[in-house]
Amino acid sequence: QLGSQHCPSRIEVLKHKGHSLVLRLWVDGGSVIAKRTKAAMVTLEQKIYERILKTLPVSTLRCYGSVEDENPGRRWLFLEDAGDEKCSFRIPEHRDLASRWLADMHISASNPEFKSLLPDCSPPRYFAYLQNARVGVRNARTNSVLRPDDIELLDQVLQQLDIVESRWTEIAALAARFPGTLTHGDFVKKNLRIRAPHVLLPLDWETAGWASAATDLCGGVDLWIYWSVARQAWRGISFHDLERLVEQGRIFGLLAAIEWASRSLPFQWVERPMANMRLYQTQLAECVARTGWESWTGLRRGW
Repeated sequence: QLGSQHCPSRIEVLKHKGHSLVLRLWVDGGSVIAKRTKAAMVTLEQKIYERILKTLPVSTLRCYGSVEDENPGRRWLFLEDAGDEKCSFRIPEHRDLASRWLADMHISASNPEFKSLLPDCSPPRYFAYLQNARVGVRNARTNSVLRPDDIELLDQVLQQLDIVESRWTEIAALAARFPGTLTHGDFVKKNLRIRAPHVLLPLDWETAGWASAATDLCGGVDLWIYWSVARQAWRGISFHDLERLVEQGRIFGLLAAIEWASRSLPFQWVERPMANMRLYQTQLAECVARTGWESWTGLRRGW
């Protein structure tokens, strides 16, 4: 596809997991990233790079297009090489840069015209995760390989899901107070690159969608720095509202994680999904306890 005059002089494998493959192609003295993954994901990422990010006042990677793979369910996406320096939220300069970039992106990408280009990641999507997780966890209780303490843990998860559902009207109302915008969905250090001197380049937009900023704020950004930028556009929203939105984003992420883990519970090998479930149960307990929901206190006894 590159043509004989642009054949790569060297190919470096950056990632190879399942059907996902990421290569660095050395061409004409420079480098290009070639990414093969599901066709739907490539289509989404290409739209985000070419039709959204390109129009915003934020730094972004250049997209060189995409081509079909031999497998009809896969495509190749070609991107500018962002380099290897990852963003670290432990470095104040990096955290400041990422927080300001994210606020600028959320503000400028709140154009309703972008909504039709993106998957819906609003609260109804996570409510579906909650319902599917409940069904999966409940059905898994009959798996004969589970120990009594495993069953007890799953019962606690079911109680947690019930409490979150009982507060869903409150959750949806808070999300509705914030403008819908482009969200990355996994705004963490592994998906952020730093280019000297002060340029942030987010990549891997496969989980992106249209929603409030909730899920993007959980990866480690500085809320005060983010708020100092976002408050200029978000009239009538307080910093306390933003803190509550962050907690909501954590709950959303855990609902998706629990739903995913529950898919593996009906089978014989349950050690890993149960280990994950114990982690998610603890984190969800902490999230919901921080909300101050009084009905939660009775369920914490004996954990």
